[in-house]
Amino acid sequence: MVGTSFDRAFLWEADTMYDLNDLVPTGSGWMLYDARGINESGQICGTGTNPDGKTHAYLLTRTDVNRDPTTVPEPSLAGLLLIATVSALVVCRRRRRG
Repeated sequence: MVGTSFDRAFLWEADTMYDLNDLVPTGSGWMLYDARGINESGQICGTGTNPDGKTHAYLLTRTDVNRDPTTVPEPSLAGLLLIATVSALVVCRRRRRG
């Protein structure tokens, strides 16, 4: 399970809560604020700020065979662009309604 706690993205696995910010590579420049979904492959999507300080969607993809939650890699650019587009459309739609 994934989610948000105190403006930080988390992964709950095997009765342990992991801050996703602790699992991305040190020095990546990303700050992950929320996690909105996880699929059967262990890919996690959500939003955060990139190294330039801009809010973007991210997609984390595990590369380990044993699904060790401490080895979540840096977000991929293709996944970020896709989720950012979808997130932007949702935000625009909400603003038009409000």
